[in-house]
Formats: sequence, structure tokens, C-alpha cells
Amino acid sequence: MTEPSPIDSLGPTGVHVARNVQRLRETRNLSFADLSRELAKIGRHIPTLGLRKIESLRRRVDTDDLVALAIVFDVSPATLLMPHAYDMEEWSTGRSALTDPDAKYRFEVVWDWLVADAPLVVGAESPNGRQMHAFRLNAVPEHAYMRKQLGFDADGRARRHGDD
Repeated sequence: MTEPSPIDSLGPTGVHVARNVQRLRETRNLSFADLSRELAKIGRHIPTLGLRKIESLRRRVDTDDLVALAIVFDVSPATLLMPHAYDMEEWSTGRSALTDPDAKYRFEVVWDWLVADAPLVVGAESPNGRQMHAFRLNAVPEHAYMRKQLGFDADGRARRHGDD
């Protein structure tokens, strides 16, 4: 019996997610069954076969899966979306593809975009202040943006100068 091939339409980010799931599962010494049980505990059951298929690029990770995996691994969903050192070619160039394998972005630009710090800039142009402000208004949930702009911490207490 031949091994099924990876999903042909799985893009670069889907591959990053699958590789990160494998890396995090293995570094935490979790079996597929262990990870499946941990996911079930938080209400997102993915059978062991499903987890195996994710790692072998034969199953897509949907957004609910992504969030549940991030919770179980105690990482940000953005961490799962970023390439890791498994792809030495990407790390040697400092660039990664997101959707089009031929369009690569610098790691720090991708990370800043994923965590809503800056827009994903195409080309060498840097965003100006107006573009940054517009991006943050659209990309950051209003309550988080206002809390930061008004100087409140996550508990709603006013931050003192120097608490950053």
C-alpha cells in the first residue's frame, strides 16, 4: 500500500503550521494520543489519525484547530504560522513565503504583521505614520487598541509611567 501524497494545494503557511505542530509535539514528548487527549480536554477533539495527517501534510488545520493547538502548546497562534529552523533555506535567506512560494518576506516583517505591529509591506517601501495608524486601527481589536492608547493594563488599571 502506497503512502498518500501531501495535499497538493497546501501552501507555505500550511506547511509551516504542520511542521510546527510536529516540532512542538515532539519537544514536549507528546504522543499523538497524548495530544489528542489534551485537545479533547479543551473541547477540540482531533483524532490521532487526524494529527498524523496534519504532520504528514495530508490534512489542513482550520482556524479552530489552530487556536486549540496553540492553547495546548502554550504558544501564540502566530507562532504556529511562522517558519522555524526546519527549513534551512528559509532561515539562511531570512525570508519566508506566506501564500505564493515565489513571494518571500523578511521574517521580522511577517512576525510584525502577524502580531498586528505593522502592515505587511510589499516591496522595499516602509509604512509611514499614517499607514501604521490606519493598519493598527483595522488590525487590532478596538478594545485592545483603546486600552493601549489610553494607557490601561489588561486588568483595566491605569498604567503608571515607566511600567512598560
